[in-house]
Amino acid sequence: MEEISPTNNFILVLGPIGKRSIGFNCCWYDLLNNEEKYPNVNVILQSLFDLSVDEQIREIKKYIGKDKINHIIFSLPTSFVNVLPKSLDYIRHLCNCTISCYLLDSFNRLAYENSKSLPPILLNKMSIFDKIYSFSWFDHIAYNFTYHPTPIRYFSENDNDECQPKYDVFFIGRKKGRTKKLKMLADYFDANGVSYLFLVLRNTDDDKDYKNLKYISYIPYSDMINSYVKNSNCILSLCGKKATDPTLAYFESIMYNKKLLTDASVIDSMPFTNKNNQKSFSNISDISIEWIKSRDIDSYSLEHSNFTPLSLFKHIATDYRLFNSRFNYRTDYPLLALHYSNIGWKYQTVGEGIIYPQRLESIALINIKANVSVLQNNYGWLSAADNEICGKTGESLPITAIKISSDTCQVKYRVYILNIGWTSWASDGEVCGITDVSSQSNKPSYIQGVQITLCQTR
Repeated sequence: MEEISPTNNFILVLGPIGKRSIGFNCCWYDLLNNEEKYPNVNVILQSLFDLSVDEQIREIKKYIGKDKINHIIFSLPTSFVNVLPKSLDYIRHLCNCTISCYLLDSFNRLAYENSKSLPPILLNKMSIFDKIYSFSWFDHIAYNFTYHPTPIRYFSENDNDECQPKYDVFFIGRKKGRTKKLKMLADYFDANGVSYLFLVLRNTDDDKDYKNLKYISYIPYSDMINSYVKNSNCILSLCGKKATDPTLAYFESIMYNKKLLTDASVIDSMPFTNKNNQKSFSNISDISIEWIKSRDIDSYSLEHSNFTPLSLFKHIATDYRLFNSRFNYRTDYPLLALHYSNIGWKYQTVGEGIIYPQRLESIALINIKANVSVLQNNYGWLSAADNEICGKTGESLPITAIKISSDTCQVKYRVYILNIGWTSWASDGEVCGITDVSSQSNKPSYIQGVQITLCQTR
């Protein structure tokens, strides 16, 4: 945790989990089994919900570090908000700490279970948290929760190795125009001896099951992972109406070492893709039956730290370093700040390359001695240096190219462009991106992601 900040102290409350043995099977598996990797994380396995307010305060105060930036994370299913500890607001002021929540399930799933209608009082209770983290993009858009791009594993790699898949292919999702393609896939798989299970979420009983395509009303996310993803060889991901990006299944295939079959061709240029394990298709007849049924899966060439509790803690540390100025966060932590239309500011550590489904409007290099220039519609080239914002924010004018240079280190950078993908790496003030948009096809082209690396001091 030293790479985050030596002054950070995370206090993780694992909700109503009273026994360590139960905790081993929750989504914090990596933390509980590798505590030496998390020296700045204190885990409270005792439930606070059954304690009095005074007892809750005493329990949490045991973990509050003097002269440290204390942050409390509650990790709970969505239904927990009805029984939140009454001591939270008092603890916040008493210990001068921040409090966030990491949802173990999609908040939208709870809305779906309640006929898409969440009582306002339920959302009001969530306001006790400074931030609410969800791996659901819908949660981010609908409820303004903070998006953390991947969930944390629900079972270990060893558990996965011991599991013999029951299904060659598994799919779960809402209808959203997918039903016709799912029925065609069901016919194709039946004809070629592929075992599969397709679960489609619905609100009414109007739909009838089709072969091994089943209509269901609701399933908790943890049950879906442990009962179906764990027991499948390949995860199927289909884009909904007007969507082009892969669903959460893309990340699940990486975390659980599964194959992925998807109609989202964008995966071919995403940074974590293993093309032997993850394949896109445009025509059903192009799908390789031999590949689907084969149990041979490459090890993903990805450091799993991107998909573990450490990733979330780094994400939280980054957020609060920038948004809570009343705390004495380090000023030497290099960060890349990116402003996207309809999303706002997003912050990345050096090396991260995250793609967002909106156009880039502004960029700033924080705690990095460097000059940055952007090519922006209607303005041409704009320049800034040393923590200054480069670009016009809030005008929905896309940036199509960038240049970065530094006298103190070598900065390498690349950009992700809609309908093109990741560019090759550039450095030392080279242009990276598109300088002549009119030369492109009729498809829009603008930057949706930026990745930088810092090399040795000059």
